[in-house]
Amino acid sequence: MKVKDPTKRSREAAILDQKVAGMMGNKAYAYIAVPKGKGWGVGIAAEGEHGYNQIQIDGGFHFHKRDEADYFAKGMNAHIGLTPLRAIEIIASSMRRPVPARLAE
Repeated sequence: MKVKDPTKRSREAAILDQKVAGMMGNKAYAYIAVPKGKGWGVGIAAEGEHGYNQIQIDGGFHFHKRDEADYFAKGMNAHIGLTPLRAIEIIASSMRRPVPARLAE
């Protein structure tokens, strides 16, 4: 199934895209569906950084089903030029446990 670019049909998604791009600078990042309250939301995973940052916008980007949030995240990732594999690589890198400094030496 081909995902559609949410920024083409939602001004809020287009604004979100610009805000996230400005925040992330040159870091590689991917959008990801995340649990939010009694539903689902969207988060940002930065490559090599542990965890994710949930998008906190009042009233926006709350989905009732995981599939809806995942579809939105995949559309946003496609918009920023990520292939599905590259998005998975970035997300997986944020799930790795950080190595304590004393062990990294």
